[in-house]
Amino acid sequence: MDSSQQTRFVLWAVVILTVGVLGFAISRFGGASSTAPEVTDQDHVFGADNAPVTVIEYSDFQCPACAAYHPLVKQVLNEFGTSTIRFVTRNFPLPGHQNADEAARAVEAAHIQGAYWKMHDVLFERQKFWEDETSPDQKFLSYADMLGLNTSTFMADYNSDEVKNKVQNDIRVATGAGIDRTPTFFINGERIVNLPDSYEELKKLIQDALAAPRS
Repeated sequence: MDSSQQTRFVLWAVVILTVGVLGFAISRFGGASSTAPEVTDQDHVFGADNAPVTVIEYSDFQCPACAAYHPLVKQVLNEFGTSTIRFVTRNFPLPGHQNADEAARAVEAAHIQGAYWKMHDVLFERQKFWEDETSPDQKFLSYADMLGLNTSTFMADYNSDEVKNKVQNDIRVATGAGIDRTPTFFINGERIVNLPDSYEELKKLIQDALAAPRS
């Protein structure tokens, strides 16, 4: 099996593994919207504001499919550059994942110290080390220390009402927009119904968005 076949197999495997969680989310949150809410100052944005392509991802840091797509998104950002793609992430921790809400709080706490994207990457890349923890706080604290953050401040923010309310508000906004699963991607405001199962398919979606007439 070559590397492209392996990538395709892994992506489909993690999607199949999350079917049960997705079914729970669909029953709880209802149908999905075909368009994404506008980008606001509450979003986490990587890339130029005037980039011709905006990719929005609703993600859950404990979602295995989100972790599988993480390196593909990084690869497409590296290839096209942040002057071409504006990447936006939004929290949508699923209720079936025991540590997803805590992970979202960890990344929001890191954001307060200017380390959102560093913690974002660490949580996906080390997902298997914290996903089954009874209490993941110490794992997240160790990651904050590894990233050079003030750990006392990190834990205070992690447990703060401000951060907890931010995550809950993200969930409310996503639910109101009809988001029902993770990952959910939008490219230039339009929902990607059939998720790409390889890097080349994701790259093709970006190329199609670049070629499309701009309003």
